[in-house]
Amino acid sequence: MLITRKAKKASRHDHPLGDAPEDRTYHYEFQISERKAARAGMEVKVKGRRGDFIFLRHTVLNDGREWVDLIGPHSSGWVSVRPDEITKLAPVKRGRK
Repeated sequence: MLITRKAKKASRHDHPLGDAPEDRTYHYEFQISERKAARAGMEVKVKGRRGDFIFLRHTVLNDGREWVDLIGPHSSGWVSVRPDEITKLAPVKRGRK
């Protein structure tokens, strides 16, 4: 018996998180340092907060204001922080061999 999947519906947005409104720009990659860059879905550390946060996007408004959207640890919800509060990429978690 062959199982087939239903065709995926066309999305209303170009990106899974949605399109940016006219007054802002979304970046799905954020330069933490010269050598390190976070991409959507990677875990980062935030200054003064416990746990590893999942990077979603870097938002820049036309007037120059900017912030980084993250998902908090342990399903604590959506968190927005200033870019200077992101300190580094979280270490990669490897399972036992």
